[in-house]
Amino acid sequence: MGEGGYVAEFVTDVFAPLLKEIVDKKIKVVTNAGGPHPVLVDLSSLAHLVDIVFVGMNPEALKKHLEAIAAKAGVSLTVAAVSGDDLMESFSTLSEQGAVKSFDIEGVAEVLPKRPMLSSNAYFGAFPVAMALQAGAQVVVTGRAVDSAIVLGPLIAEFGWSESSYDLLGAGSICGHILECGCHTTGGNFTDWRLSLANGWHNVGYPIAECFADGSFIVTKPPNTGGLVSVATVAEQIVYEIHDPANYFLPDVIADFTQVKLEELPPLNGYHLPPRLTAIVLLIIYMHIFSAGRVRVTGGRGRSPTAWYKVSNTYLGQFKMTAMLMVGGPEARAKALAVGEAIV
Repeated sequence: MGEGGYVAEFVTDVFAPLLKEIVDKKIKVVTNAGGPHPVLVDLSSLAHLVDIVFVGMNPEALKKHLEAIAAKAGVSLTVAAVSGDDLMESFSTLSEQGAVKSFDIEGVAEVLPKRPMLSSNAYFGAFPVAMALQAGAQVVVTGRAVDSAIVLGPLIAEFGWSESSYDLLGAGSICGHILECGCHTTGGNFTDWRLSLANGWHNVGYPIAECFADGSFIVTKPPNTGGLVSVATVAEQIVYEIHDPANYFLPDVIADFTQVKLEELPPLNGYHLPPRLTAIVLLIIYMHIFSAGRVRVTGGRGRSPTAWYKVSNTYLGQFKMTAMLMVGGPEARAKALAVGEAIV
C-alpha cells in the first residue's frame, strides 16, 4: 500500500515496469493515482469497529516515490504533484460560512452524516494539470480530480486552450469521458457483446484518442488487441453515467453532449480492401486484421461552469466492504461464462 493513501499498484504494475520506455520515448504521464488507498490508521478509540479505512490523498508521497525509483534507475525525470484538494482542516469552517451545500437529487437534499469524517476532498479540474505540464513536468500525479481532467489537462497544455474556450473544453472533456472507463469504450461494456468477444477479451485493447486543436478526436485502440472500437461501442460509453447530456457539470466547463456526431472511419488510415472479396471474407479480414477500429468524434460543446466544486467526504459508517461483479442483460449467463474464461 502507498504511504498515507495513494495507489501503490500504479508504482509496481505501471510506472516501474514502463519507466525506461517512458523516458526513452519522452512519454508524458498524467495519473490520479495519488487518490485513496486502504491504509492502516490509528483509530484506537474505535478499534472495535474498524481495522482498515480509506483515508486521505497523498500525491506528494507518490511524487517522492516515483522520483526515488527514477533516481535508483539512474534516469532524470521531472515529476509534479497537484495538491490542495484536501479539505479536512477547512470543511467545518467552509460549512459555517455557507460555502457548502448538499446535493439536491431529484428535489431531495442529501443529508450529511453526523459521524466521524475520515476524509474530505474537492474534485479538481484540468488546469492545474495543464500548468504542471507547461512548467516542464513529464509525470503529473493528482489527488482527487474528475476523471476527464486527466485527459483535458494535456489538451489544454498542448493546444493552448483558455479558461473561456468553453466549446473546446467541453469537447476535450467528452474525450476524457470516453476514455475514462478504459475498455468500456472498446467493447467491455457493450450491449452487442458477442461482436466484441469475437476479437478476444483476455487481451482487450484500451482506448486511444488522436486529438486535434479544433476539439475533434479519433478513438481507436492498439492493433492486434482484443475488443472492438465502433460507433456503437463509443456511443454506449458516451451515455454512461452522464444524467443530463446537455448539462454535464465539471469544474472547468458544463459539457454539452447533445450535438456530438460519431463517424466510423476506414481501418488503417483509409486502406481499402479489394472489392472482389465476398462479404464473408471481408468480415473475417476486418475482425481479425483490421480490428483496431477508428471512430471520429465531433460536435462537443460547452459553456461556463458553475461556481461550485464537487466534494467527496468519507465517514466511519460501521459497514464492512464487499465486492461483487454483476453481469446483466440478455444472455447474462453466457456473457458471465465468457468473462470468466477471459479472466482465467
